[in-house]
Amino acid sequence: MVVVALLPIFPAPLPTTDRSAVPEFISAGHWRDCVQPGGVLVPVPLPTPPEPEAMRWATTADVSFGLPEGFFIGPYGENRGPSMGTYKQPTSALLAEVAKTGVVPPIGETERQRARQDLSFWRASCVVLADGAPYPDSLRAAVEALLGPAERVADAWTWKIR
Repeated sequence: MVVVALLPIFPAPLPTTDRSAVPEFISAGHWRDCVQPGGVLVPVPLPTPPEPEAMRWATTADVSFGLPEGFFIGPYGENRGPSMGTYKQPTSALLAEVAKTGVVPPIGETERQRARQDLSFWRASCVVLADGAPYPDSLRAAVEALLGPAERVADAWTWKIR
């Protein structure tokens, strides 16, 4: 009985999971041709608190570029209340839905204008869709409908923002 009673105080191994590799586009430094140090790289889909995987990209690059949205805990919004994450911009919400469903909604001039506004708001230099993203063909089709043709670099599709 004593052994059973003491079991909860003994340390147990923490559960772990494997993480996917950081894209070669980032790890090999190809990002430097797309975004200058201190600039902003927009991963597709954008990171969220439940899925912050793309935030590792900036860490791998010694935080030489910024990422919009992502994991954030602190005061946010008009009332400066506690928040986890930030409000999604329209383009981020559109891409998140494509990443979730694989369905590309109709994209017209309104969505292209919102994308330009969002990219300006984020001060984006480059948009990147790396291999391994969910529904990559659908995400690429959506971003190309918003921004035009992509350029393939290593294991990623890229769109330079001018």
